[in-house]
Amino acid sequence: MRPVTLLFRLGNVDVKRVADWAQDHPDEFLADKNINYIRRPDKLRPNAIEPDLGFVRLHGFFGLVEKGRQDGVLPEEVHYLRFEYVNFQHNTVLINTVRVYDIDGTDAWQVSSGEAKAREQVRQIEKFCREYVPGCESAFLVDTSTMLGVRETRHVVGDYVMRDFDVYDDSPFLDAIYRNATYMPRYTEVHTPDGREGALDDLGNRTGAEYNRIENSVPFSALLVKGREGLLIAGRPISADHKADMVTRNIPVCIGMGQAAGTAAALSVAQGCSPRKLDISVLQDTLVQDGVDIGLPSGG
Repeated sequence: MRPVTLLFRLGNVDVKRVADWAQDHPDEFLADKNINYIRRPDKLRPNAIEPDLGFVRLHGFFGLVEKGRQDGVLPEEVHYLRFEYVNFQHNTVLINTVRVYDIDGTDAWQVSSGEAKAREQVRQIEKFCREYVPGCESAFLVDTSTMLGVRETRHVVGDYVMRDFDVYDDSPFLDAIYRNATYMPRYTEVHTPDGREGALDDLGNRTGAEYNRIENSVPFSALLVKGREGLLIAGRPISADHKADMVTRNIPVCIGMGQAAGTAAALSVAQGCSPRKLDISVLQDTLVQDGVDIGLPSGG
C-alpha cells in the first residue's frame, strides 16, 4: 500500500524569500516549475510560482534535502520537500512531505505506530526547514492534521472493477456519473510503496517529464457492491484495483462520486427501487442539471 502521511503547517515563513529562491534555483525543482498554474489550467503541473497572484506550490528542494539526509537531519524516507500551499497573507506553508511506509491502515496498532513515526518526522522536517531552506530560518510548527493520512486500504468488489487502462486510456462508460481531469504521470505511481518517492530514480517526481493530462470517467457500476442490494460505496474504497486507485482516490473524484451516490440514493427512495435498478439516464440527467460533468461518450 502507499505510504501514509501527516500534513502540517509552518508559520512565520518569509514566503517571498522562499519564492524568490525557488525562481533562482530551477534545478532544485521539477523541470516544469514555471508552468502557470492559475492562468493556464490546461498546463497544470505540481509546481507553480505566481507570487504576484499570491500563489506558490513547490515540489523539490532536491539538493537541500539530499544534504539534510546526509547530515542526518532528515530520515532516509524523505527524498524531497513538498510545499503544497504557500500563504502570502499569513506567512504560512502547508507541507506534504511526511512518508511512513509499510503501514496497514486496517490495523489499529500499525496506525498508532505510523502516527508516532509521522509526528517524529514532522519535527525532523521542521528542523530541516529552519536550518536549510532560505526563508524558513524563523519558522515554527503551527499545527498538524488531526489524524494520520492513509492513502489506501480495502476496496469493494463491484459490478465493475476499474483498471488502470480505464483511467489512463479513458474507457467510455454508458453509465458514467463523473468526469475527472488531472495531471500526473501515466502508468507511473506517484506515491511508490517501496520508499523511493522523490528519489533520484523517481522520474515522475524528479523531472516532471512524465506528467500528462489525464481524463477519465467513473462508471456508476463501480459504486454498486457486487451481490448486495441497497448498498452504494463512494470515495477511495470503490471497486477499483491498486493502479486505477492512483487516480480514483483523489479528492475531486471522491467528491463527484459522493454526489452521485447521494443523488442515486435519493432517487431510489423516491422511485421505490434499489440503486441497481435505477434508470441510469434519470440519475445522469439529474447530475447534469446540478452542474456535474459526467462525460458521456460521443453519442451517449
